[in-house]
Amino acid sequence: MYSISELATAKQHNIPVTWLIVDDGGYGILREYMVGAFGKATATELARPDFVKLAEAFGVPATRVAPEDVGDALKAGFAAHGPNVVVVETLLKMFGPPTWATEHPAPTTRELAANTLLKQIWGF
Repeated sequence: MYSISELATAKQHNIPVTWLIVDDGGYGILREYMVGAFGKATATELARPDFVKLAEAFGVPATRVAPEDVGDALKAGFAAHGPNVVVVETLLKMFGPPTWATEHPAPTTRELAANTLLKQIWGF
């Protein structure tokens, strides 16, 4: 909710900007971190407004879409002639294992020992 006042400014000056609000019901990134680090999350759920109604209260058109419809909603928003808001209710997974780490697992102790031996034999 950092951009609430910007809605008023964008409407007043008819600035063609599209906001994408990913409504995860609270501090989603902190929730995911806490669960991963401590096994459970506390105090990460928020009482939150209806973001569509909030935007409309400023006179800014808004739409709520399903995750699979975000692309089409953003294309429509980018084509609009003034400010608009797209809201999607979903949970994002921010802390999945990086692809590189999944595809390139850390070497085993045996592999490290073999590599060290080869370096000693060939001198590099």
